[in-house]
Amino acid sequence: MTTALALTTTGRLLSGRERGRATRRRQQVSAGSSPARQAAHGHQGHLDSGREQRRLRGDVDRATAGLGANGQGALGDGTTTSRSLPGPVKLPKGTKAVAATVGQFHVLALTASGQVLPGGNNQAGQLGDGSTTSRLLPVRVRLPKGTRVRALAAGKLYGMALTASGRILAWGDNNAGQLGTDSVSQSDVPVRVPLPVGFTPTAIGAGLGAGTALAIGHQMRS
Repeated sequence: MTTALALTTTGRLLSGRERGRATRRRQQVSAGSSPARQAAHGHQGHLDSGREQRRLRGDVDRATAGLGANGQGALGDGTTTSRSLPGPVKLPKGTKAVAATVGQFHVLALTASGQVLPGGNNQAGQLGDGSTTSRLLPVRVRLPKGTRVRALAAGKLYGMALTASGRILAWGDNNAGQLGTDSVSQSDVPVRVPLPVGFTPTAIGAGLGAGTALAIGHQMRS
């Protein structure tokens, strides 16, 4: 049994669990992608379209299956009850989601205002809210003041964000150095990833298995 997310054209985030086979696809989640053609899933989550909830069952069938389990609250509906049909994630009132991605037992949603709302398991601080308390409802990642995020990635027990200013932030488990901070200390709040001089990131990715992370971008020649 797996966890899947779907993003509607109106910015609602729906979650559900599906038994059986799912098509495995890998595509980087980006806030620049059209939310009307996206549905979130997986440690390399992607977004797939659905205009109405009654049409989303087929969309979830086609979405890549994640490894989240609602015993950890990854569905973001305030319960630990699994579902076989999509249902709404309980985002704060007035919040519009534009992208989302799924880790092992946690989810990250990107809002239209550039904030990040996580939920689910938080044993390694992967929700980035300054605690290791798991959440059944989405909370807010403690981003540095004035930060706007434009893309997300979720690994097994960690998260990453690409900011509008071209910085990369990471938080959560760091046992293999996946946060890129030149240490193996985990962090329950986002920390800035030091980048090579002249490197401008344009996309980020995270792996579910061996704690790997990736940034793609442009390198200015000296």
